[in-house]
Amino acid sequence: HDFVPKPICRRAPIRPQSLICRATGSMDRCTINKLSYMPVNVCEFRRPEPIRPRPGVCRADGPVENCTVYKLSYLPNCPQPRQPMPWANQSSYCKPTAPIEKCTIQKLSYGPPGTFSRCGGCCNTNCGPSAPKAGICN
Repeated sequence: HDFVPKPICRRAPIRPQSLICRATGSMDRCTINKLSYMPVNVCEFRRPEPIRPRPGVCRADGPVENCTVYKLSYLPNCPQPRQPMPWANQSSYCKPTAPIEKCTIQKLSYGPPGTFSRCGGCCNTNCGPSAPKAGICN
């Protein structure tokens, strides 16, 4: 930032000369692509002058201020000291001393073959719809 007063007088608007010109020949076979890359007669159509600041504007003599908008918007974030978190401490693994229970859900749900027997079924008699056709009993 240059913190110098702006000039009071209003300057004229900067309008560079355009390089757009009328076609000098026929345009029957000219496409947009060809017209975009046609050579320009530099002697007839000069490039616009580069825009330079007016002589009334001068650079700041002293050093620029240290507190800029950017620095004030993003103040340094100092990390806080770590607080003790006893609930987050990891304890060491202890092997189980007692034997693990042998009746697990897997073993109780799916017994080995031959442990279940059919019951409640009717072999050669006429059964009503109320009696089950096949049942599993222990």
